[in-house]
Amino acid sequence: YVLLYFITVFLMMQNFLLAIIVEDYMNVAAEIKENLVEQEFWTDLHSCAMASYKSFRYRWPHLGKLGKELKSWEARLSVGFEDLDRTSLFHDQRSITEFIKHFKQFDFLAPPLVARYGVDTGERSDEERLKIETAVDRQLWRFF
Repeated sequence: YVLLYFITVFLMMQNFLLAIIVEDYMNVAAEIKENLVEQEFWTDLHSCAMASYKSFRYRWPHLGKLGKELKSWEARLSVGFEDLDRTSLFHDQRSITEFIKHFKQFDFLAPPLVARYGVDTGERSDEERLKIETAVDRQLWRFF
């Protein structure tokens, strides 16, 4: 009976351990599936090296400072040359131009498309968009 008890307890503990490992594996697999990587490793490494080089050469501001400044501008969909110049964080206009040239190559940094009634995330179907536009139009016409 003792041997049977030890085997049962061992198998139960092994089952618990396997359940924990499999659950964590499934969570990680789901996160990896949701993670959209824009570039492959070597391209990303090259981009980081070029950004570091250009940052030194053109004396770009520290990205943390620039990020704080841009984050304080709420409700902005995109940032242009004049906006970056107003921050007074860049050394000169060439520095801003090279900054924009460098980061313009990344598709994921492109400004979002703005539809008639807000930012178009592409998540809604045409039928849903039509319903929303119709409802908003009706509400607007009530005021006129």
